[in-house]
Amino acid sequence: MLKKKLVVIGGGSAGHKIAYLLQDTLDVTLVDPKTYFEVPMALPRLLVEPNALSAQIRYQDFLPGVRHVQRVSRDKASNST
Repeated sequence: MLKKKLVVIGGGSAGHKIAYLLQDTLDVTLVDPKTYFEVPMALPRLLVEPNALSAQIRYQDFLPGVRHVQRVSRDKASNST
């Protein structure tokens, strides 16, 4: 049986969470120009510890069941008869 498809636009706090929760039951595609999620609560840590990498988590590391797309393009659709 084919899984239903879901496209999540943006990998911020809500986007990455919904992709994470549904990756096992749906065919999820995440559209985000970045390859990582920035943990907002950890960003102040970078001010005092510049080498801290824990504020960024790569999507491929915690969303293995999600297809990640960084860029999309659009074409004009025409209805020619």
